[in-house]
Amino acid sequence: MYPLREVLLLVTCATIAACDDFDDIVAWGKHHLDFLRRFSEFHHGIPRERWVRKLVNRVDPILFGRLLRKLGFGRCGRTGTTSSLSTARRRGVPTTAARGSRPCTRSAPTRPSGAADAGAAQRTGKNQ
Repeated sequence: MYPLREVLLLVTCATIAACDDFDDIVAWGKHHLDFLRRFSEFHHGIPRERWVRKLVNRVDPILFGRLLRKLGFGRCGRTGTTSSLSTARRRGVPTTAARGSRPCTRSAPTRPSGAADAGAAQRTGKNQ
């Protein structure tokens, strides 16, 4: 239903625009659909997050990286970036620690110390 070149264009542009996950990619695509239509038709609009996730997890990250370099996109300071860590591990691609390059500095937000314990105490009724 969605042409592969359109989905790859969406993912590439949204990733360059600092979208970190598939929900962000889809939201960015919906917001910038007029921009994307300058390069391709997008007759069916923007695919849903679940569909984009399934497709991206099936793309070989090394092959996609070679394609981007062939099209003129540089490495932008990081080498061998993969679509997801689980995909990289499943395919045997070395992770950043194994390659010795700098690790990704983005991480999930953390809770302040004791925040998780307070929630558990509330649920069990021990916080009275």
